[in-house]
Amino acid sequence: MSQKEGLRANSFQFTLEVEPFHILGGSIHYFRVPRAYWEDRLLKMRACGVNTLTTYVPWNLHEQKRGVLKVKYCFLPSWLLCDPDMKLRTTYPGFTEAVDSFDQLIPRVAPYQYTKGGPIIAVQVENEMTLKMDGATSLAFKMEARVKSIVLN
Repeated sequence: MSQKEGLRANSFQFTLEVEPFHILGGSIHYFRVPRAYWEDRLLKMRACGVNTLTTYVPWNLHEQKRGVLKVKYCFLPSWLLCDPDMKLRTTYPGFTEAVDSFDQLIPRVAPYQYTKGGPIIAVQVENEMTLKMDGATSLAFKMEARVKSIVLN
């Protein structure tokens, strides 16, 4: 079996399996929809022509207490603010150490990548951070490198 080519971006379009791919996306927050309605909502999205689904993994829902990560499949947890020097979404050691808990999530998602036969074509590690924030660029590169090291192993 040949290796699948996942989502790529060039100067003017996305491609999937080397073919042009037009993203018709929608969002669903699984934690806001009762589990009994998940299939119904996903089928309705497909009927509307959605070919790409986005969702959040709300950190505050899955790790309500520091060190107790309950991931079944980000909002920031309030316990981060117990550190009076906390600098959110920066390379501040207290924040980056807390983010380490998500190392448990990536291996659970990795087998579902498109290139491994699954439905996931892309992952966005952080969607609230702007590059104007102090240390954001170095934090973004650090987070990307960590995800890649876990996913590619």
